[in-house]
Amino acid sequence: MNSTDGTGDYDAWVRNAVSLQLADDLVVSVGAASDLLISKEAAGRPKDTDVLPLVRAELLAAGTLDPGDVRGEVAVLEHEPDPDPATESFLGARPADRRARALWDRGANLLTEHRRRWDLEAADRLDPPAVDTPEALDHAALLRQLERLRRLIART
Repeated sequence: MNSTDGTGDYDAWVRNAVSLQLADDLVVSVGAASDLLISKEAAGRPKDTDVLPLVRAELLAAGTLDPGDVRGEVAVLEHEPDPDPATESFLGARPADRRARALWDRGANLLTEHRRRWDLEAADRLDPPAVDTPEALDHAALLRQLERLRRLIART
């Protein structure tokens, strides 16, 4: 990447980037949310402008975008997930820290989507389904995602 609309050259991205350690031997730089939004707004492509209100809302809710950096419409997000015993059993209590809470909320949403997809009631336990079924594969993927989120929450 030599340059991007609105933000400029690579050095401009690096100036506000955050380094994230994903594994013992893997550190990546992630551009700032405000720089990403500036770039997407300047590009003006329909695929970007169509989703910008939702992106702004998600970033504001996660605490990664300062309200002063918002230029344009902000979508209304679904209500925050209620603490749910299944989510708390996987991820612990809902954190107070905004970034950790955003990760926890993502886990709660994954559980809700899983239940909806497989017609499970909220009170149903998430016991592993019969092996070699699509539901079993989905259940295993859900557990992997929740474990990843649990580790990320522990690091914040």
